[in-house]
Amino acid sequence: MMEQNDDCKFFIVILPENKNIGDRMYGDLKKLCELHYGFGIATQMIKLKEKESANKWSYSRLNSILLKINTKLDGTNSTLSVPDVIGQFFSRGHQYMYVGVDLSHGAPGSGRKCSTVAVVASADDIPNRYFKEIYVQERSAEARGESRECVVDMKQIMKSLISQYKEHRGYPPKAIVIYRDGIADSEFDSVFEYELMATREACVELSSIYQPYLTYIVVNKRHHTRFFPVDLKGNVTAGTVVDSREVINPTTYNFFLNSHHSDKVTNFF
Repeated sequence: MMEQNDDCKFFIVILPENKNIGDRMYGDLKKLCELHYGFGIATQMIKLKEKESANKWSYSRLNSILLKINTKLDGTNSTLSVPDVIGQFFSRGHQYMYVGVDLSHGAPGSGRKCSTVAVVASADDIPNRYFKEIYVQERSAEARGESRECVVDMKQIMKSLISQYKEHRGYPPKAIVIYRDGIADSEFDSVFEYELMATREACVELSSIYQPYLTYIVVNKRHHTRFFPVDLKGNVTAGTVVDSREVINPTTYNFFLNSHHSDKVTNFF
């Protein structure tokens, strides 16, 4: 079938109701079509049980399927509504690449000797679409006394993401903003220095004259500082920034940000 339709980029598969057969077909087709050694074709699997009855679709499920299809066809399902001054910043082609970095370790006692590294980078100005890099980071016996939080392959990851950005947009980013999650205070300096240097080396290896602006922001939710509104009713207003020297660490450039509204009793900065 693929030989007769070599220009096919997307197709929909209706899976049978039999769960065992359907699950097996799902896995086999995804591997065949979407992995690197496959055909490179995006697919959308639809189970017959998505229909409420023989003649009636579940509109909520149908909506979910259509949103997935639109995304896989490079469509945009939603955009962020922001104040005009911020909207103008994002709409004038500022050529920034926003990067999110995190590591996931095995649970204590699980026996896992490796960590999972996940890095995403924005591909457009909204930003709404992303490139991704996922690595399994082995931890050798020689490294047991060293930090577990450094992304060892940071240079290679950043080279790949910058190259993908350039291929997608026709030019490399003029500035890179890295949001780094999951660094303990005791490891901040070592991880910061290693990963920032790795990013600079990645830029130089791509081009000796390529020197984008770099911003490295550590996001930390695990702290014991608590803020309350003056009237003690509800949560602190979303968007509140606290950078008073009486509260923050005076030796580093840091701040507390209540980034979003929460319907629950507690909202984390």
